[in-house]
Amino acid sequence: MHLHLFQRLNYSFGSYSGIVLNLPLLLIPHTAMTMYLSHSLKERENLTIFRMASEMVGLLVALGIQGPLVANDSSCLKKNSSGEYNSTSDSKSENNWDQFKYTYIAIIMTVIFLLGTIPLIIFVKEKPELINASVKSQNIEEKVPFWVTLKRMFTFKPFLILIISTILSTSAIQILQANFQLYFDYSYVAISDKFTITIFVLLGCAILFVPIWKLLLMKFDKSKIFIFGNLLMLPLLVGIFFFSTNETIEIVLFFTFVVIASNSFTCSFLVPWSMLPEVLDAFFIEYRSKQDALFYTFLALGTKILIAFYYGISQVVLGLVKYESNVCAEFQNENVAPSIKYLLAPTPLVFVLLSSICIFFFPINSSVAKKNSEIIKQIKQEEAEKNEIYEHRF
Repeated sequence: MHLHLFQRLNYSFGSYSGIVLNLPLLLIPHTAMTMYLSHSLKERENLTIFRMASEMVGLLVALGIQGPLVANDSSCLKKNSSGEYNSTSDSKSENNWDQFKYTYIAIIMTVIFLLGTIPLIIFVKEKPELINASVKSQNIEEKVPFWVTLKRMFTFKPFLILIISTILSTSAIQILQANFQLYFDYSYVAISDKFTITIFVLLGCAILFVPIWKLLLMKFDKSKIFIFGNLLMLPLLVGIFFFSTNETIEIVLFFTFVVIASNSFTCSFLVPWSMLPEVLDAFFIEYRSKQDALFYTFLALGTKILIAFYYGISQVVLGLVKYESNVCAEFQNENVAPSIKYLLAPTPLVFVLLSSICIFFFPINSSVAKKNSEIIKQIKQEEAEKNEIYEHRF
């Protein structure tokens, strides 16, 4: 019996680790592709907005498929008179669906994933001249040591500010997402049945607000928009400490804060990724080097590293307050509920404020970005003319 459980644990751990390790192999080329689809700054912004909006729609579709199917799995354990735990779910024999529903869900999500790659393969084509420019840049960079390239990147002020701000902002949102279920189960128990609805509202409003944020990106400096989006999460993070009852006014206030915070989700998905091409342009002008893959890699992996540390700290804290997995809230240690609030709110709040302070010093505003885009066009034109002259001579 123990061997069977150990084998299942190894299989689950190995499968999950494989998925997590391989996701960047998909994410990084997909995000970096933006730089090879267009010269135009405006077109790249539109591509970024469309790509990230599609990603949010994908999250909502995944929730819509999985949420209702596993909603009945949230039963917890209660203590009986002898001090043993009993499940609150009905003791019915599992049918075929109950036994294999997670497998069926995985198959459905895999099919959707594969279908999503078809338009990418058929319709998305990189511009050959941009690929050739990248190849030439890589040939030049072969003469430059890798450590010199890294030093250039991490001493390049625009990238350093953007990566720190993005990692902090994105980590704040992921911490909120990761601990929301615990918050509903053990801290805001009065509306624990509204967890799925809350996530639908959060992601749904985030998608609906995309056109508004696209308009803001066109009208104002992106660094200011980033700060504004970050600060919209603060009402929810502060309110988490005080929500406790199912009174109508409190529920209305909670969902109002959720709708406001959904703007921060939209901002986190759109703004940093639309700022990165501007950083890449500035880096190219200064060093005549294209390091798109490295920039996107560090921006994507930085959040994962910080979140991994946070998860470890969370597990230690929950262990110290004697949290018991799957045990009903009324039978948990009295320190569990406040500890979850402290895990959920203060850290993201600090991250959001630090992110806003960092991005305030971002040196590339709208006018600088447009100027850099024109300089790069001029550089490309000069290179094309030199190539034509070279070809005519030989």
